Amino acid sequence: MEKRKTIIVALAVIALIYGLYVTVISSRLRMSVAGVGDFRQSVKNTVKDIETRLQAVTNIGAKHQDDKYIVQKIETKWDYNPFGVDPAIQKEMSRQKEPAQKSVDKKSPAAAKVNFVYSAYIETNKRKVAVINDNEYKVGDQLETPGYVLRKITSGSVVIAHKASKTDTEILFTDKGE
Repeated sequence: MEKRKTIIVALAVIALIYGLYVTVISSRLRMSVAGVGDFRQSVKNTVKDIETRLQAVTNIGAKHQDDKYIVQKIETKWDYNPFGVDPAIQKEMSRQKEPAQKSVDKKSPAAAKVNFVYSAYIETNKRKVAVINDNEYKVGDQLETPGYVLRKITSGSVVIAHKASKTDTEILFTDKGE
């Protein structure tokens, strides 16, 4: 009798496990497979909607003359930055204010003739960048003016070397807003 009880209990446990599988696990699998199809359709609809909107934006110039003019102006290269200082005012300011320069080595009159303006200092992690005459440079970079190399950058000054005369010129930081 004991063996018979064990077999009946085992069959009941197997039936219970099968019933749980059918009701819980397989129904979830069916839902997830159906959900994938719904998701794919949703993605297709979204892509179609985006394509329609892009097409509408692309055809702006064809629909309205004013919009066509605006798009044409946006694509035009700007002569100067409208959010910065007016070039005429900037030129006048540079005439009025000579950059703060001092020659470290008095031997080279050539180094003193070139005007350098050290206007910004940027330091991120271990990298230092100096903005000289509106160009960004790192230590060791060749400057836009031929024959000059950036030797040292600090927040208050930069040291520029002239290769031919082998002299260094220290340029003090100049705030453009002054």
